[in-house]
Amino acid sequence: MAATAPVQIRPFQPGDRSEVLSLAPRLTEGVAPRRDPAAVRRAAQNWVQTSIDAAAKPGHAVYVAIARGRVVGVVSIREQAHFTGQVDAYVGELAVASGMTRRGIATALMNVAEAWAAERGLAFLALHTGAANQPARSLYRRLGYHEEELLLTKAIPARHKHPNRQRHNRQLCAARHEELVIDMQRREEPLCACTYLCQRRPECLARPCMNGAPRFDGLA
Repeated sequence: MAATAPVQIRPFQPGDRSEVLSLAPRLTEGVAPRRDPAAVRRAAQNWVQTSIDAAAKPGHAVYVAIARGRVVGVVSIREQAHFTGQVDAYVGELAVASGMTRRGIATALMNVAEAWAAERGLAFLALHTGAANQPARSLYRRLGYHEEELLLTKAIPARHKHPNRQRHNRQLCAARHEELVIDMQRREEPLCACTYLCQRRPECLARPCMNGAPRFDGLA
């Protein structure tokens, strides 16, 4: 078995930017599958970009884990007011590169975040994670974190004639169209992307296929 490369934890530097941004897709794991995956990826990218842009501001920090000269993990921390008015430390993002998990990197990054909070006299370090992200939840339990709030959601039956639902469905179609085309090309799938999309999502309100392929939109 190859020896595990030593990991260094240090503050984020501008030259780390591209490697840190490449970790953003790891933040999409554990998000509820009902959410649009393209929108989730864009949001994760924006979270990381916002955090590293603010890293040098008072009350903010970003630390990276370095192994073999490359960034393999990141944690962002900031001061954030709780609704009671108390200021907590808050972990915005914690991500470890694929293939580098279960090596203590996430724990080391969280230890640095806790030290950052302690240096500022903050009584609590808080964070959010997806309910389905069991590896992350197990990690946080081992580190002594406790559930304090729960976000509950319920799917509302579609009313396709409502303008908001129509607009939302069109946005989903636009967001997924490109990735579907790429997927179909990879699999040499002859089916038109518009048809494929509507078969996968019967409620879809995609415009008729430009190639004239039959489609089912479930609007009857």
